[in-house]
Amino acid sequence: MKQLGFEGLEEVAVGADLCAVEEAEEFMEHVPARQPFMATSCCPAWSVMAKKEFPGFAPYISMTMTPMVLTARLQKRKHPDCKIAFIGPCAAKSWRPAAVASAARWTSC
Repeated sequence: MKQLGFEGLEEVAVGADLCAVEEAEEFMEHVPARQPFMATSCCPAWSVMAKKEFPGFAPYISMTMTPMVLTARLQKRKHPDCKIAFIGPCAAKSWRPAAVASAARWTSC
């Protein structure tokens, strides 16, 4: 990765841990007091499909940010001038930043 010009790498598992904690807190706050169940939001393709195909369940999909977004925001807090690049196997995540209106806040310097 250094030969490609990257100065550092961060494993997205850090964001996955943060996501799990946030979703657990959200679950404890909302289920069953406000809603009967809560579905995960970690996969943007699944989330979009569920909202499109099953719009009645949309309110039950967690609003927690994805591990990719949480990791990027953590890096921007630690290194405000850094540039963020996500490299992963899932094509659905490649369009995720474009779909999030606030993506510029964590991707640009």
